[in-house]
Amino acid sequence: MYSLWITGHFLAGRAVAAWTTSALLGRLRAHRTGIAALLARRLAGAHSLRSALVAADELSPAQCPAPEPLHAAHAVAVRWTVRARNRRGARARVRLAWGVLLGISAAAFWLTREEGIWVLPGATLLIGSAGWNSWRAGERFRPLLVPMLAATVCAVGMVGTVSAMNYRYYGWFGTVEFRAPEFLSAYGALQRPISSEQIPYVPVTRETRRKLYDVSPAFAELKLVPGRHHRTVWAANSDDVTGRPPEDREIAGGWFMWALRDAAAAAGHAHSAREALDFYSRIGRVIALAMRVVWVPPEAAATQ
Repeated sequence: MYSLWITGHFLAGRAVAAWTTSALLGRLRAHRTGIAALLARRLAGAHSLRSALVAADELSPAQCPAPEPLHAAHAVAVRWTVRARNRRGARARVRLAWGVLLGISAAAFWLTREEGIWVLPGATLLIGSAGWNSWRAGERFRPLLVPMLAATVCAVGMVGTVSAMNYRYYGWFGTVEFRAPEFLSAYGALQRPISSEQIPYVPVTRETRRKLYDVSPAFAELKLVPGRHHRTVWAANSDDVTGRPPEDREIAGGWFMWALRDAAAAAGHAHSAREALDFYSRIGRVIALAMRVVWVPPEAAATQ
């Protein structure tokens, strides 16, 4: 995205160094939570690529920490795609342009943020509202067809392109392994057992991991990774969340998925995407089966 951003400034004949100046002006004129509204007002009066970039610089990285620029940009794209429909006499090419921007921002959001699915409720509400207003005005959904079709084509095209490139170079058609069914199966199965000590923000405790080593031969391979460095490092990165010293090797949820990938790679299961996903699949399948057949939670065992 930054390469496209710099290209846009080059085509508009605007120096990238102006980011700092516009960012400082943005701080004086709007609070961080009002960035989207400020950008919308600026873009409404933009008559060229140059003036649009001046307005969009309010969302530069110097103005607010990542990933807020992307969040706000997508919110503005949704809002103004809807507003383009509501403007009486809005030209088709204006609606098309905002539809394209909506699709690009939605794809970028999906590709760069693991919680990208959370953009759907807000977008659905705004688009549904526009559809309802259009229907009440007797226009049915005709004004929305062009921007929505453009947004869909752009979003599917960008995500499909990334997936196709992954297939070409890594032999797997997808975006990131965090969204792969195999990884989700393993990650979900590891969280199913209930530990005797439930630690806030720790989805898979050290006690649970020790017990699961005896259940899943694939997961047990991670115990044999030379040294304990990677587990201690991830525990140290999240010790302010868990409240436990790194030596306890309790890893918080926001770090555990990375620790799992790190351990799988250290165990030699990341030479290709398919190898890694097959490894995760074995972990998830065996643990899920054990949970249904032989696994007894510690609390249940204590009451027997």
